[in-house]
Amino acid sequence: MLPNPTRDQRRAVVLARWRLRKALLATLDDVCTDTLAKLEAKAMLLDVSNSIVHNRNKHYLAHSYDCENAVSYARVKEMQFLPERRTRTTLGRYIRRNFPDCKVSDEFLEQFTSKVMAKLVTAEKRFRIVEGAAIMDAYRDCIGGESCMTGDSADYVEIYAINPRVVWMVVYDDGDMTARALLWKTNEGHMCLDRIYPNSGRHIDEFKEYARQNGWHMRSSQSYPCGQYFVGLDEDTDLTVTLRIPDPSVYPYMDTFRKYSNSDIDWNDGEITLHTRKGTNKLESTAGEGPGYESGPDYTCCSCGDGVNSDDVRHSESGDAFCESCYNDLYTSCERCGCECSSDDTYTIQRRGYTEQWCESCRDDYATECTQCNEYFRNTDGRIVTVEDEPVCIGCADNASLCHGCGNNFWPEHLTEHGDHQYCSDCLPEEEKEDDESNEQAANANAEAAEVEAVA
Repeated sequence: MLPNPTRDQRRAVVLARWRLRKALLATLDDVCTDTLAKLEAKAMLLDVSNSIVHNRNKHYLAHSYDCENAVSYARVKEMQFLPERRTRTTLGRYIRRNFPDCKVSDEFLEQFTSKVMAKLVTAEKRFRIVEGAAIMDAYRDCIGGESCMTGDSADYVEIYAINPRVVWMVVYDDGDMTARALLWKTNEGHMCLDRIYPNSGRHIDEFKEYARQNGWHMRSSQSYPCGQYFVGLDEDTDLTVTLRIPDPSVYPYMDTFRKYSNSDIDWNDGEITLHTRKGTNKLESTAGEGPGYESGPDYTCCSCGDGVNSDDVRHSESGDAFCESCYNDLYTSCERCGCECSSDDTYTIQRRGYTEQWCESCRDDYATECTQCNEYFRNTDGRIVTVEDEPVCIGCADNASLCHGCGNNFWPEHLTEHGDHQYCSDCLPEEEKEDDESNEQAANANAEAAEVEAVA
């Protein structure tokens, strides 16, 4: 017999459901569409959201009480106010399983559900803003992952530490991963959130929501070299920041505020003005080089150590300098988006009759890993099916069968024959369940008797 829910349990589930409903409807208002296909997808998601809001499937879907990145639902009405008895899953998986007529693409659904869950996150628990020497510490400790300015190279970012009224760092930490982004106050009075590291993942939408709540402008893209303007401002706007120059004058590799001309440097006051658009020079050295550095124009290849002329140098996305030969050995182009990435960071994606090498971002956004063979398959090829709530390729799914009751795929050991059909445990007719329980009790009794006889 199920226990009666307490008043606090009922209140917690009701509030969690209210938060989810609010996030669903707010996200639909935020979704912009520029094609007929996306308009149709938005219409289908509107129907799904209305069904959830009005509880038409009787699941009483709500934000999960113990996992901010999940939702939960009740399989039977009696469980709807018992948090520990509710089934937890992701919003995307719930929609796919319970609304088969919602034929939106995996990419569109992922974008939609990611934005919904970002609105449900308690930002204060995940974000903090640091300034001064704490920024150097964050780079030294590789907050947000390794890059050309982390670890031993953190000394190059001193210019951030000595300008605490111009630049801060926004740090994200959800217990499983960390991320970072610089926050600038421009000379024009705008608050601009710079490139996010790492530049893809579920945290991106949470950063966007946090920036929206604080009235900050964000880059239109987190990749390089794309996205060198801030959303909400004209793409051709040249934003500037004026920074004190550290002594000795060393500079970090910079993403957006990176351009300058000789006229932007005031050596008397020890200041430099950096631009997003204008300037003949760029702060793109990974060795602290910039105005005032006397090492000459040549670079040193990070791989072979040879000197490289400025006209021949090749830079990785993180800003490391290479000669052309080493660069071609170490980096390759993603066959989907064309971005250049480390050859060690590409992934083999199975397509119809051939394979491609994709970057990690494209793999995460447009491919799915089979939980049986661990191969990745392109989402739009339709070669991934769901077996017991897990993605499985059609080859590995040959051993699975459909439950005659719910129509979902299950492995043979989780199906029971009844009459001419097979059923999962939830759909198995009651008389068959009673027979199974009787057989199990008899088997247990025989096992106990055998054990007593063996001891005697």
